[in-house]
Amino acid sequence: MKMIGSFEGESDKVFTELWNIRVILKAQLFGWKLLLDKLPTKDKLSVKGVQLQHSLCELCLDCEESASHLFFSCIMSQNV
Repeated sequence: MKMIGSFEGESDKVFTELWNIRVILKAQLFGWKLLLDKLPTKDKLSVKGVQLQHSLCELCLDCEESASHLFFSCIMSQNV
């Protein structure tokens, strides 16, 4: 499985570490979906044909909303 920003062979280790973290299952599932780039962000929804007013990130209104943008590069989420 290819995950956000991964290199071949690296993902198995990351997924094993994710499932060994002692947090509630809901948080592990969220992390799993994030790593696989399967969160229902605007970029994914538009590909599936969902009509949106715009595809911009609701936090910064500067870039297209994607999991990578929301969690790693959005200026507004970096302040949290």
